[in-house]
Amino acid sequence: MNEAPVHGQPDNASTPRSISVLVGTDHHEFSRLVDWADGWATEHPQDKVTVQFGHSRAPASAEGHSFMSPAALAELMATSDIVVAHGGPATISGARAAGHVPLVLPRDPALGEHVDDHQQRFASWSAQRSLVTKVVSVPELQERVSALAGEGSGTKSGNLDGARQGDDAASHLPLLLAKARTATNRATPGAPVVLYVSGASAATSSYLSALSRAEGAVMLGDIGQLWEQGIVKNAGCACGAPFSSCQFWLRVGKEAFGGWDDVDVRSIKRLGESVRSAGKLMLGVLPFEPPLLRRQLAEHSSYYLALFRAVQDITGGKVLVCCGADPVLAFALSHNREIDVRILYLAGRPGRPVISDDVPGSLAARWLSSRMGAQFLRMRHVPRAVIGRKRYLNDPLKALHSVGRKLELPDSWPVQGAPQEFHPLLREDLP
Repeated sequence: MNEAPVHGQPDNASTPRSISVLVGTDHHEFSRLVDWADGWATEHPQDKVTVQFGHSRAPASAEGHSFMSPAALAELMATSDIVVAHGGPATISGARAAGHVPLVLPRDPALGEHVDDHQQRFASWSAQRSLVTKVVSVPELQERVSALAGEGSGTKSGNLDGARQGDDAASHLPLLLAKARTATNRATPGAPVVLYVSGASAATSSYLSALSRAEGAVMLGDIGQLWEQGIVKNAGCACGAPFSSCQFWLRVGKEAFGGWDDVDVRSIKRLGESVRSAGKLMLGVLPFEPPLLRRQLAEHSSYYLALFRAVQDITGGKVLVCCGADPVLAFALSHNREIDVRILYLAGRPGRPVISDDVPGSLAARWLSSRMGAQFLRMRHVPRAVIGRKRYLNDPLKALHSVGRKLELPDSWPVQGAPQEFHPLLREDLP
């Protein structure tokens, strides 16, 4: 879903500004950024807007250069008031060397702007260390540049150590590109914490009821069914309202996607079916996935990431609790470093995850899916815990506290006495 360029009214500032917009040399087009630069140049004719547009289409209003020599690029940034860049490490390093804390709009693989999400992860890592100012959308970029222009300031930091810090940041790129997680390198700091409860629908109800009393927990239910059950079938929510009338889900849809009408349910279903196939699951445990699978995983998880971020922003929740009949969705989401997945298996017998009738296919296929998903999550170092029905029923509070410690859930996890409001959808095909 491409973003339309968003532009504000021209400001009244008469002082001309020099703005450099850099898209890098990757062969994918980055038209969002070029279109924004053209819009700004049209609305602010007093400003000099220069675009290094690479393999993207040339700007119509701004000054354009497809490629520039390192010396010319360094000179351009040194004389610019504001630098706007894609998320490439070399470009960020160059901007830092010129004394800027650049505005960075990373390429989005879900929009066909790159082969994977490494620019998004690198931009997040750099922003956490105040090396860049990361923006996640064209409207946010417009707001940031407008604010800088209104203040009469720019992106220059006056930091003479910019070159060293930029080089230090770029040296961390290989670590950020490593697809295989380790126990200490699971997700980007600050990513939404998603507790995925895996088991049969009938087995999860009592667990979710208890989890709903955990401070900071937000119940989202069977998140994999949200698109079909909510958007298409308008299933009822646990709050008593249909999906289309539930104020919680209306707010989530607007913040995450601009509204549920803009969500391509068929695309989500197609991507989900593709990434859950046995062959794709096996390829998904390789240190570096094939480019096609990487694009599919990035696009598939981007819908869920937008959803989780919106829920987190709206509720302030520290743990987003989802459930599903098997762990394959959790495995797919674990490939996105911006989603911090933890998994809780509901066991029928000690140590044995439930094989649910909710998973399509024969018993053998359901068993294979469950076993493969569990094994591959282990190989990807996704934090996991198993809780047995008998152990839970004997002492629910003790069992849930134990799970919280093992999964390193936030400190606010202790269970409270009063249930909180929650909004899982009620499956139409369940009694």
